[in-house]
Amino acid sequence: MLITCPQCNFSRDIPDQKVPDRPVHAICPKCHHRFELRRLSTQPSEAPAAPGPAKEMEFPHQPSEDTVGSDPGDRVTMSAGMGTPWDHREKLGVILSIFSTSKQALFSPGSFFGRMKTTGDLGTPLGFAIIVGSISIIISLIVSALPISFLNPLELDGLAGTNWASDHGKFLVYAILFAPLLVILDQFVSSGILHLCLIILGGNKKGFGCTFSVVAYSQSYTVLTIIPIIGYIIGNIWRVVMLTIGLAKSHGTSSIRTFFAICLPLIVVMVLIIIVMVAFAGFLAAIFLKGKES
Repeated sequence: MLITCPQCNFSRDIPDQKVPDRPVHAICPKCHHRFELRRLSTQPSEAPAAPGPAKEMEFPHQPSEDTVGSDPGDRVTMSAGMGTPWDHREKLGVILSIFSTSKQALFSPGSFFGRMKTTGDLGTPLGFAIIVGSISIIISLIVSALPISFLNPLELDGLAGTNWASDHGKFLVYAILFAPLLVILDQFVSSGILHLCLIILGGNKKGFGCTFSVVAYSQSYTVLTIIPIIGYIIGNIWRVVMLTIGLAKSHGTSSIRTFFAICLPLIVVMVLIIIVMVAFAGFLAAIFLKGKES
């Protein structure tokens, strides 16, 4: 029997014997919509089952060809029905779960954040953010520290006798030590500001933990910042896209509202800068007029 969620059209084909004869309430594993399910009898001559209180059931989480890719992380996530590959790292392993989570968040943010758990502890998404963010920061620093002059023998000669390796080696050690702290600070500050903006715009539907998880898994954008020169720009633009889609999917609100929630801090800062500039210009004008009168 093919069961289709009337809210999001998510469907699963399950054996008929697993569907009770009496009406039940099915819960969609994708959007959590609760709806009544009735089994279609294939034998009209049978007497209808005695009415009784409706029970609750969930879709059986069976992978299908149209939803499961070649990535083992995709298969495990779909077989579990909800959550991210990082939630199933005991089965996948840490390395594969990080790779699968980052890939899904970057290239399939809609389906990824649609399956993401919106409740639970903050430690699981925070752990992913710390690992991915710290590794990306360290690799980015290593790439940026490599002298482009290696491509130019004339400039390479100018490095002779310098402490380039020693200075950058020390800087790299500091980066390894402080990168996790920077990621944690960014995670909580960004989540707090973004959630406050969602509350102001009426986009908060699932609570702070939901916003925190979206921000944490959006740390996958830092993988793009490893690309020299243009990586930082591309990564931050794509981070806005991921946050917009992720917050809309997880909170069940519109993408326009989440986009304005992301842009609201920038708008406030720009307004404050304009106010300060106008006030400063007025102050200078007052001084100029006072000096001219005297």
